[in-house]
Amino acid sequence: MTGLIVFAVLVFLVGAGCLELNRRMRAWEAAERARAAALYVAPASRQRGFVKSYDPTNGGIIEPTAGGDPVVLPVSSVERAVLVKLLPGQHVEYALVTKDGKTFADDLTFPRAPAKHSDPDKTA
Repeated sequence: MTGLIVFAVLVFLVGAGCLELNRRMRAWEAAERARAAALYVAPASRQRGFVKSYDPTNGGIIEPTAGGDPVVLPVSSVERAVLVKLLPGQHVEYALVTKDGKTFADDLTFPRAPAKHSDPDKTA
């Protein structure tokens, strides 16, 4: 009889531990979803500019092509974009992100070059 009571207590404790683990996992997943939603940037907010200056340890500055204030370029944005090298004058496409009251460039890409179309009226 004592063994049955010990077994029942163990089952209860393991069940309670599983419930707590499940609760923590759900809380973590909710936090990850909120973090991902905070970093989501609509494609319409993409902008173009050129790298005014860049230092791999301190980050850099992007000068928007459309004019306006220069945009801060954090090192973490460049690392996430897996860009090998950024040079001053290099054209980039980016999204403006505001976090903790600070606006910076994120989701960096190189803009596509315009497609070259041949003119059918011209003969070679």
